[in-house]
Amino acid sequence: TTTLDKIVRKLSKFKVSAYIQGQFQYGQEDATLKVGDKNEHEDKGFNRFGIRRGRLKFEYNDGIGTGAVQIEANDKGVSFRDLYIGIKDPWTKRCQLMAGVFNRPFGHEIGYSTSGLESPERATIIQYFFPDERDLGAMLTLRAKETSPIGFLRLDAGLFAGNSINRETDSRKKFIAVDKGETGTYMKREYIGLDAQFSFKNSWGTTSLRGEGLLGTQPGIAGSSKSPNTGTRPANEPENSLFKRPFIGYFFYLVHDIGTTPFSAVLKYDVYDPNTKLKGNEIGVENSLTSKTDLAQSTLGIGALYRFNKHIRVQAYYEFNFNEKSDFVKGYEKDREDDVFTLRLQYKF
Repeated sequence: TTTLDKIVRKLSKFKVSAYIQGQFQYGQEDATLKVGDKNEHEDKGFNRFGIRRGRLKFEYNDGIGTGAVQIEANDKGVSFRDLYIGIKDPWTKRCQLMAGVFNRPFGHEIGYSTSGLESPERATIIQYFFPDERDLGAMLTLRAKETSPIGFLRLDAGLFAGNSINRETDSRKKFIAVDKGETGTYMKREYIGLDAQFSFKNSWGTTSLRGEGLLGTQPGIAGSSKSPNTGTRPANEPENSLFKRPFIGYFFYLVHDIGTTPFSAVLKYDVYDPNTKLKGNEIGVENSLTSKTDLAQSTLGIGALYRFNKHIRVQAYYEFNFNEKSDFVKGYEKDREDDVFTLRLQYKF
């Protein structure tokens, strides 16, 4: 019995978890889907089957040290997501130093697992600015003792490579926390975020409201306002010249768990404006150096969840996508036909 007890204690430090998301998607002719190839027709809607995410995570935690590896497999191939080590202080076990590839310490949505997310994908601005959610770097977490008057506060500060899960390509770093200085000659990338969550029970079930907003400055190229997520440096070509854009993005979730049933209703509103200095027909004007990249977009999502048990979940979700219009941007003179319907089956264990 003693020997068995020792074995069980050792095994309890090792954890394996996984989830698989298989899905069917239908998109209007201008839509972009998350599974399968792009639309083969210019004037028709299309549909695709695919594996959106298949993730397997191994984690070992002895109370002081933690090591984790997470593998991603989907219809585009196999890669890794998490690959990090963490060391806690041996006295309070509330302060920690992490190094490797892990979630960026910014806001709420980034660290919210896609296995529990009430919409098929994260908000537009999160997908654009934090591709893969993770980055290569090191982070220090500081917390006082639980009995301290400031025990509820937590400070996360880290230095990151800025290329998502890919290898580092230059000597510049990205600082996430509070930055009071400006060094170097690279174009500054600066975000300020605010998020809040609220939940309450009522006679109809449990209602949850979450919201998050970001504003600041995003450097990007003429054809994209997305943050880099490649392991190679871009070629020194005119199309890769940097543009500094003031942006704003925000999103809200309203989720209602219906009584004691396994059903939940979901409403989500998502806005991203990549260039707050310009509107409508100011964009795309000849010699203005602006393009469809500067047009705002918004999404209204309506969905439902059904949980068969703690492992199996079905998700149905429809996205009404809207874009800012300009008479001077080809294809964006009117609202594009790019709504998307997603039906997803998830198994988690």
